[in-house]
Amino acid sequence: MNFDQGVCSKASILSYRTQYINGGPVKTSGVDFQVNWNVGEVLGGDLSTGADGTYLLTYDETPYSIEGIPTATGVIHRAGTYRASIFTGYNRIRGNLFMNWASGPHNLRWQTRYVSKVRQIEATPIAIAAYVSGPTVIPEYWQHDITYKVDLPWDTTATVSVMNLFDEEPPFAIGVQYNYDYGSGNPLGRVVTLGVKKRF
Repeated sequence: MNFDQGVCSKASILSYRTQYINGGPVKTSGVDFQVNWNVGEVLGGDLSTGADGTYLLTYDETPYSIEGIPTATGVIHRAGTYRASIFTGYNRIRGNLFMNWASGPHNLRWQTRYVSKVRQIEATPIAIAAYVSGPTVIPEYWQHDITYKVDLPWDTTATVSVMNLFDEEPPFAIGVQYNYDYGSGNPLGRVVTLGVKKRF
């Protein structure tokens, strides 16, 4: 800013300059997949299973520029890495696997969620890890959920669910605000829910 006679106040502002910062180009590629299979009759009920997810092949980011001047050279290859400064993981694999069994009014569903590991690449978490002899790799994460639903008389449905059945903790992530990647792991532990729905 430029001030009249060097006096720093709102009334003395002569001019100001706004700087524009543009993010660099991003090139990304990956594969989405989905498969479903009706197994058939098992233990008196219909069994089906399936999976869906994504595989990140590349995520290449060109450094951003300020007023048209690049802040760095080269391309950052982020696939399979973790960016602690903005709490973002570029996990190679994110997927879900389910198995569903249905017989009459009964329905039992098992679901597994998987997120692959990532490695820290930014200077601050790497320096912290070196200082405390900590890890720079955030391990893979698995979560298993199970839900049982039954249709009762009088248009009533009862549901019992157990989320994070094996009480898995989210993988430790050094140099991150909450010590874990909240975009991948679940901090709640095992959660049991009961529900009843009545239709009128």
